[in-house]
Amino acid sequence: MHASSFTVAAESHRLHRLSLCASILAFVFGLWTVQGASFPSGWSYLQTLSIPQEGLVKIDLPLETLNQLRPGLEDLRLFDDQGKEIPFAIDRPIEVPRRIIAARDFRTEIENDRTRLFFRSGSALPISGLTLETPARDFIKAITIEASPDGNTWRTLVRNQPFFRHATGVNRVFLDFESGGWRYFRCTIDDRRSTPVPITGVQFHESEAMATPQIPVDLKISQQEDTPGESRWGLELPSQNLLLAGLALDTSDVLFQRSISLSIRQLSGQEVEERIVHQAVIFRMAVDDQDSVSNVWFASDLPLKDRELVLKIDNGDSPPLTIRSIRAYRRPVHLIFLANQKGSYHLLSGNTTCPSPRYDLANRMDQLRKAPLLSLSPETLTNNPAFKPTDHIPEITLGNPLDVSAWKYRKEVRLPAAGASQVELDLEVLSRTRSLADLRLLSAEQQLPFLVERTSLIRPLAPVITVADDPKRPRVSRWEMLLPKTGLPVTKVTLTTDAGFFRREVRLLEERKNELGDPYQVFHGHALWTKTPEQKPSPLTLGIESLQSDRLILEIDNADNPPLRIHNVQAWHRVTRLLFKTPPALTNLHLYYGNPRVSSPTYDLELVGAQLLRAKKTNGTLGQEVSLKGESWFAGDRLPEKSKYLFWAILLIVGCGLIYVMARMLPKAASDSPPP
Repeated sequence: MHASSFTVAAESHRLHRLSLCASILAFVFGLWTVQGASFPSGWSYLQTLSIPQEGLVKIDLPLETLNQLRPGLEDLRLFDDQGKEIPFAIDRPIEVPRRIIAARDFRTEIENDRTRLFFRSGSALPISGLTLETPARDFIKAITIEASPDGNTWRTLVRNQPFFRHATGVNRVFLDFESGGWRYFRCTIDDRRSTPVPITGVQFHESEAMATPQIPVDLKISQQEDTPGESRWGLELPSQNLLLAGLALDTSDVLFQRSISLSIRQLSGQEVEERIVHQAVIFRMAVDDQDSVSNVWFASDLPLKDRELVLKIDNGDSPPLTIRSIRAYRRPVHLIFLANQKGSYHLLSGNTTCPSPRYDLANRMDQLRKAPLLSLSPETLTNNPAFKPTDHIPEITLGNPLDVSAWKYRKEVRLPAAGASQVELDLEVLSRTRSLADLRLLSAEQQLPFLVERTSLIRPLAPVITVADDPKRPRVSRWEMLLPKTGLPVTKVTLTTDAGFFRREVRLLEERKNELGDPYQVFHGHALWTKTPEQKPSPLTLGIESLQSDRLILEIDNADNPPLRIHNVQAWHRVTRLLFKTPPALTNLHLYYGNPRVSSPTYDLELVGAQLLRAKKTNGTLGQEVSLKGESWFAGDRLPEKSKYLFWAILLIVGCGLIYVMARMLPKAASDSPPP
């Protein structure tokens, strides 16, 4: 019994060794096959694709392949095992708009607080929706739609659904329903709560021949912030070069209407800015006790080059939406080619300089699209053996030496590691440099190139608030707001109150000083602040165009009402960052600022700014401010404070001089004593 068990164990061990040897031989053979092929050396990455059959092949390119390609997919190449280039075509399916046709025999009747519409379709194709045409601009109604294939048997497709148009532009005049061969229609619009709206026509939407694929993708939320009047999300897609099928918000809020925008970060010269690529209105609403309808889907068929997006929701005076999740969907990217034989084929990607290929297959796209889609995926992305991998961002060399004798301040830049980095400018730097033109990064007196990123992020400031009521204006409450620094890039001020209901006129002013040091006020804006007992408390936001001083004046006209109790007053400023890459041996990096006479620097870094923008960056910090030289009594930023005293001193000197000159010019008085 024991001998038999030992024999079985030995045989099993032998078979395991044979299987392991076979796996190793297969791996070595595969590696030898790949390395034996002559692939171009200009491509960074390689993927092997096993094709089980000859003939026309269509596959969906995986995300890791798209992520290594250029925006136009110009650097994608396909080779067989012998190193022969294989022609291919790229197909990006998008949603085809449904054909629209006008309704026939349209007529309308108004009776008993309702509007009734009758019409029919002349199309032989199935109908899946309709649009009601009306010149009305601001209304909301409940509508019921019935349809029949023969005019005798009727079916309710839509029951008491909201049909509306808002003055802001959001509307629901298109109503979709179950697709079918409907030929006769009748609609009933409920007019009990408002006057009827004119309906001038109906447009039918035919059903799609084939639904366009929508593939869900993982979406990472890198940042989420709620600020007064706005919610902001930083979104990170799993790959570059995606064609979004759409984004969808999952929210628990029952009734809402919000304007949203999608932005990307792009390079403009030597500055990074946020550019809006999509705007829409999302909503959820209901009529009476009926189920609500919503539209929380946006950004359909939106092409994106980069992975990072900024989603902003304009909340106005309403509280932020409760967003449970944000879902993303993409369109597939199909690679189509003719496989002369089954076996291994190889995808090459990652070439920043090659031109786009030109193949004859591109002229036969209508036929190629009909090829069946194979559920095949290339193997994991690996380095091309013929290519030496390099950093996506070329090494940055230090620039020319800089004489810093004209700069007033500096701060040490502390970085956790070398490479791509970003540093947020603090209040001291922002107050000392108003145009950012005098910013310089230096290491051992040599300049390090950088990019300036002006973000849409905002940070709060807590000003010092003091009551400054004017006895001559007893109906006006007045506060003085002292900011921590002068000339900060403040964009708005927010304030709240716990009053139950009120209506007040609010004004925001800035106190400045002229050349002589005399104070004067600049008007920034006003608002009519209103709250009813049914409304939830929300902050008031007052915008600021350009702030030059550190003093703001807030005035509230109470009329004959008691003053409001104001609390939680905050000022908000935009976040500005510097983006750069440091070499491994860089030490003693400092930020210099405080030279109003210098212009902005010009660096070659903008040529690789797109790579720097997409690179993963470490966050640096700024140290304590160091004053490089004493401030002159005549310094431009201090002169307005002392010019008044300087003016009176000069005036006194000039007056004394004039008196002295006039005294010398007057004739001397005659002497009373007789001449000798």
